[in-house]
Amino acid sequence: IKELIEDSVQKVTDGSHLVNQSGETLEQIMDSVRQVAEIVGDISSASQEQALGIEQVNKAIIEMDSSTQQNTAMVEEAAAAAESMSEQSNELNSLVSFFQTSDQLNVSGGEIPGGVERRANDRPWSAQESAQDFSQAVGSDLDSNGWEEF
Repeated sequence: IKELIEDSVQKVTDGSHLVNQSGETLEQIMDSVRQVAEIVGDISSASQEQALGIEQVNKAIIEMDSSTQQNTAMVEEAAAAAESMSEQSNELNSLVSFFQTSDQLNVSGGEIPGGVERRANDRPWSAQESAQDFSQAVGSDLDSNGWEEF
């Protein structure tokens, strides 16, 4: 009986020791679970921050796209304005080409290029002749005072 009691006590002691080891192991498992839960929480927070960052980047891209579209429209308007100015410049050049400068005069022959006779300084063109010549050059009608109507 004594041996049985000693054997039982030994088994209870061994069982208590195993229970203590199991408790320690469970505590380690609980610590690991807590650490994993913290890591998952950190991952969740980081994911939320990344989502906010991506949203801000998306908004910035949308704003850049809008600015690019506005810039494209302004470039098209500037190109149209440049084309219009070019056409107006060409038209103005053709109108101004009627007038001759002293650099364009053929001094030795006394004639203006294009076959128009050069008048002497003492015999200037009359206002009516000038208006008629200008009218023919630009192809428009001038009023009685020599002004072109627009």
